Amino acid sequence: MSLHMTSSVSFIILKQTDSADGLSPYLERVERGLAEYNRGGRPYPLSISYGVSFFNQGSVDAFLREMDEKMYAMKAGHHQDTAR
Repeated sequence: MSLHMTSSVSFIILKQTDSADGLSPYLERVERGLAEYNRGGRPYPLSISYGVSFFNQGSVDAFLREMDEKMYAMKAGHHQDTAR
């Protein structure tokens, strides 16, 4: 696994895996960590948005675009949840 910073608030984590099932333990660990952090009584909850994409010998641009689109879809869902 490797971590790459793409801007002041964006990161790309690359993980080699054969299937989406191989990512589940990592995503679950992140979600548990966020939930634990947010139970700490801090004034503002922490949330993250992420997009998962698989690179299979295609275009790197398409790989990154798919990841970005999925991340923004998750982010929009967060904003809808907080607007309620």
